[in-house]
Amino acid sequence: MNNPKFFRFPFAATGDKTPLPDEGQENGTISYAEGYGFDYERNPATDPQAKRIERDKMNQLYYDITHNIRQYQLQGVPQWIDQSSNGNMPVTYQKNAMVRFKINDQQEDIYISLKDFNTDTPTDVKS
Repeated sequence: MNNPKFFRFPFAATGDKTPLPDEGQENGTISYAEGYGFDYERNPATDPQAKRIERDKMNQLYYDITHNIRQYQLQGVPQWIDQSSNGNMPVTYQKNAMVRFKINDQQEDIYISLKDFNTDTPTDVKS
């Protein structure tokens, strides 16, 4: 059996990247919500609405994916996500979900959710 790929560094770590928007775009360009839309399927030789896949955006997509996989490979537990990273909506954690939470510059701990639908900060004793 082959060992799974270990990501020594994220894809395109030093390559050209352009951040991708989370929300869908009116002009149909790539976003995390919609991915590559129909305009990317169109034939650029015959259709003026066709969009080509941009290398820097594809690099960013693969970078984001492999960067997160690498975090799991090295830490085993994901970082706690605050609502500012989630479209200003609190992330809901289920009972027994584990997160890594940075308390200060010197201390980071792993927390386990004590309840379902948990939106509390990990340091909240009832969470």
